[in-house]
Amino acid sequence: MPDEAGQGNGGVPALETLADKISWLMEHANPGGRGPLSAQDVSYLMLEVAGEKYSPNAIWRLATGEQTNPGFRIIQALAKVFGVEPNFFFESFDEQKLGLVEEQVKLLALLRDAKITSVQFRALMGMDAEGREMFADMIRRVAIAEARAQSAGQGESSGSS
Repeated sequence: MPDEAGQGNGGVPALETLADKISWLMEHANPGGRGPLSAQDVSYLMLEVAGEKYSPNAIWRLATGEQTNPGFRIIQALAKVFGVEPNFFFESFDEQKLGLVEEQVKLLALLRDAKITSVQFRALMGMDAEGREMFADMIRRVAIAEARAQSAGQGESSGSS
């Protein structure tokens, strides 16, 4: 993992090598409460999201810097999985964009794990401001109801033991 002392923009570490970038993405491209993605996770996602089959060992070798010159197909597949542009993996990538990349990566991880399709997301984004606010309110209400149900279920299981 890159040394966080050499911070880039927005608290993002200076990502200089391909290994730094892949390791950083594996660490951050996951929803809150979940640990970093493993090479096995990335291998699975590359097949699932990009239709490309690469072994966990190949991913591990890239993330550790043991392999430094992958083909463009693996770069394209990694870009699809992590929701970044392929240029992100090259030295010429603009460091000014790293703060935005961090937010994109986290959002993509949430969407992917919630199994929200691109069609569903486009439909949501196509709503006017009032429609999006009504949708957000509905999500808040469902989240509150689920939290209450989960809390009540935990109270029952601890009371019946």
